[in-house]
Amino acid sequence: MPVLPLKDVPDGEVASYGGKASHLARLARRGAPVPLGIALPVEAFEGGRLLPEGIEPLGEWLARYSEERFAVRSSAPIEDGARSSGAGRFLTLLDVPASGVVEAVERVAASGAERPVAVLVQRQICARWGGALFTSDPLDAAPGYLVEMVEGHPGPLLSGEADPIRLRLGAGGALLAGTLPAGFPPHAAGQLARLGEASEELLDGAADIEWGIDNGGVWILQVRPVTTFAEGPPPAEIAAVVAAEEARLRAQGAGRTWTRAPLSEGLEVPGALTQWLWERLLAPDGAYGLACASLGHPLPPDVLTPVEALAGRLYLRIDRVQPFHDYGVPARFEVDRFGQVRPVAGKGAILRLLLSPRRFLRLVRCVWKSRHPASRLWREWTDRERPAAERWVERQRAEPLPREGAPLVRRFEEMALHWAREGALPWIRAGVLIGDVAGSPGGARPGGLAPGGAASGEGPHRGPHEMDLAGARWGEWDPRAPCRVAAERLAAEASAAVPSGPSLQALREETKDVALRALDEVRRVALALANALGIGERVFDLRPEELHDLARRRAGAGRLRRTADERAAHARAWESFCPPWAVRSDAEHPLASADPPGVHRGIPFSPGLAEGAPWVGPDAPADAPAGAVVLLRALTPAWAERLTGAAAVLCEAGGALSHGAILAREARLPAVGSLAGVRERLAKAARVRVNGSTGEVRALPA
Repeated sequence: MPVLPLKDVPDGEVASYGGKASHLARLARRGAPVPLGIALPVEAFEGGRLLPEGIEPLGEWLARYSEERFAVRSSAPIEDGARSSGAGRFLTLLDVPASGVVEAVERVAASGAERPVAVLVQRQICARWGGALFTSDPLDAAPGYLVEMVEGHPGPLLSGEADPIRLRLGAGGALLAGTLPAGFPPHAAGQLARLGEASEELLDGAADIEWGIDNGGVWILQVRPVTTFAEGPPPAEIAAVVAAEEARLRAQGAGRTWTRAPLSEGLEVPGALTQWLWERLLAPDGAYGLACASLGHPLPPDVLTPVEALAGRLYLRIDRVQPFHDYGVPARFEVDRFGQVRPVAGKGAILRLLLSPRRFLRLVRCVWKSRHPASRLWREWTDRERPAAERWVERQRAEPLPREGAPLVRRFEEMALHWAREGALPWIRAGVLIGDVAGSPGGARPGGLAPGGAASGEGPHRGPHEMDLAGARWGEWDPRAPCRVAAERLAAEASAAVPSGPSLQALREETKDVALRALDEVRRVALALANALGIGERVFDLRPEELHDLARRRAGAGRLRRTADERAAHARAWESFCPPWAVRSDAEHPLASADPPGVHRGIPFSPGLAEGAPWVGPDAPADAPAGAVVLLRALTPAWAERLTGAAAVLCEAGGALSHGAILAREARLPAVGSLAGVRERLAKAARVRVNGSTGEVRALPA
């Protein structure tokens, strides 16, 4: 292919001229303000050297603009595509005099190593302002055009080394968010919006535009498709829904409290099947009610009902829990050192098994078991409870599953109800007992969870009792107190059986393992049911009555599949949002509004949740340790290529439209930027939790 003026690059020749030159040529032919340029195809090079048939036309073109300065940029065929941007991967040279263009062209062509690279040479504008514009926000799907800019040339912004000014523009350039900086041309916002519309029309989709402003107006320096998109509603819409749901709960009467804490560990956004199972588990005749009654604490009516939904999560009404667990301390809300409001401590990982196969949390990852239990109570309990549960599991596995849909639905429902009524009993009964022992008068004082070196830490989901209203927590205590309380509660059987808190912890975790094994059988039948009905993972988004209708063909399979798909899409929309831990109808205990120590907020770069040990990146890019949260000064494209095994990346500078942030989103690597001093502040943290969707970063203990 020949060397051509930029506007003459033909359509459909991306393999020769690359995406960058092809897109700009199409815009230039439509009259868009694109700097004059010349395109050198990949065929004009051999081994990174410009062939004679390329040197001659380039020299003729340069002779017309000998006093100008030039930008020499890559236009590789693998750049600027719909699936991969290749942002910043190849060399760009700016402010090149005419005499140095040939050498610069060969350097850019050679930057592709073994990959063919076309080269684009353009007159360089003297930019007063420069930046990037996305016609669709890649992070939150909010309406309008997202703009990031800096004073001068956009290079420092695109490389990730400069903190940008952020704006959101609407139709005609109306300012939806942010403030125009002093000296910014008032007409430029409207020009940017119009160029965004033209670029979207050209690409038939969302556009990523790099632009600059000189004394003559706005120039398009590059345009390519946006390669990543946000899923779910924008934050403003989410906040409005949450506010409406909170108002509905508060309107039910004064003195009521709902919390998601018992369900928060591992449960994420539950499906319809999981919600139904929770309702059965917490019913008065379910495992929780039976466990409490067996230990002398019968549940008051509706104590844990109803199960409410807020922002896709399940909330339990727990304002009547305190009377039947009378520990002699007033119920209250506390903000722990991780900033979590904790009215209830608990673990919801047990029901994560019924979220969906792709989220299945294996037993070994969600159960901690003591290898050397010292408690006689543990032995007696497991001698009685565990064999019965294991026999039930073996019977279920030995009995062949029905092949027809309707009998299989009945089998699933029977197993699920058995688990909700009996299978979880040992787990919950142990939790109730431990709560009584550890949280009784004389044995509990406000403080951290550190009973004589117990394994339980002070995380936001942990506490002495699976369903205990947090008021008193283990702190400075007398190790003999639980023994005395156990002796009073269980008489001679337990007087010598409870030597320490950690042994009780071992008991609870061992009994949880029993419940998980039974629940895994329920999940096995659910998967068989999914295959029999031909609905795949949709089974987890349908309730049993809907499964009955589907099996008996009372409802069209298509309609129920659509219902399940809508529920699954709704769940995905809420995954990155963190709703409040507790809601009170009378707002008597407001939630903390300020970020506590250890919480930092920056600009979301790339969505996702991750956790890992911090690793401070050196000045020169290097391979990051697997699973590390990498702390950088700036997320440059060179660094982005070295983060393959990292869990997440945090940086002190940069914007969400920089090349490094684009590459992080394409790699699905959670990332947050504009965290001043993050390398120093988090370098010594034991672990770091990153929410790339909200920009929240949290330091965790060991």
